[in-house]
Amino acid sequence: MLNFKFHFDELKLKIYYCFFSLFTSFSISYFFAPNLISILSYPFLKFVRNGDSDFIFTNIFEVFITYYTLALYSCLFFNIPLCLCFIFDFLKSGLFEYEKKNLFLFFKFFVFSVLCSSLFVYYIIFPFLLSFLLTLDLITDTNFIFIKMETKIYEYIVFLCKSLFFYCFIIFQIPLLFFIFIYFKQPTFQYMIEKRKLWILFCLIVGCLFSSPDLLSLLIISVPLLLFFEIFIFFIILKYNYKNVSSLFQRVA
Repeated sequence: MLNFKFHFDELKLKIYYCFFSLFTSFSISYFFAPNLISILSYPFLKFVRNGDSDFIFTNIFEVFITYYTLALYSCLFFNIPLCLCFIFDFLKSGLFEYEKKNLFLFFKFFVFSVLCSSLFVYYIIFPFLLSFLLTLDLITDTNFIFIKMETKIYEYIVFLCKSLFFYCFIIFQIPLLFFIFIYFKQPTFQYMIEKRKLWILFCLIVGCLFSSPDLLSLLIISVPLLLFFEIFIFFIILKYNYKNVSSLFQRVA
């Protein structure tokens, strides 16, 4: 009973830490929302003229809602790894030593993947996506119609935040599944080799669905997934051959 009370108190403390972190990060993000908007608007401003770089809003609450939404997204983005760290710290007392090492390895890979994928999306995917959706001439002036793009700040921020979340926490977390496959040994090595063509097709489909409809954007998303899969297969082959050679030497000795 005392042991249960101790773990229950520890769980409550971790939950308090999570809520405090969420509140603090949300407040800081809301206070620095204009600075965050300036950072997120950089990929867009490279494609517009100096006189056309202003965002607009059409509702008196739109700027407030934009700041609130951006603060919420940034709060979740920074606190998801932190909350996972609290969960790991709470669970590690009931795990074996090898389970702690494996779980900590998964957590480190998750954080590393989020950081790398966020930079990859911000500096590579977003510019290619915007270059397809936008043109250098954003003003169309003919004898019949005059069209000028005026981007709403809320729609642009929501679009970037949703895309960043989707790529960082879903698409580029697929390699983490490989480590889980290794840990549980399912599916088997032979199955992965036999279904390699299906995985290549899956990567190409993911690239088609979540990139702008041009070949270069498709390759930017598909090639990293394919490359990681091939590296994964290569290391499994090395591990499999090492075990076979080791067992052969043991039999000879």
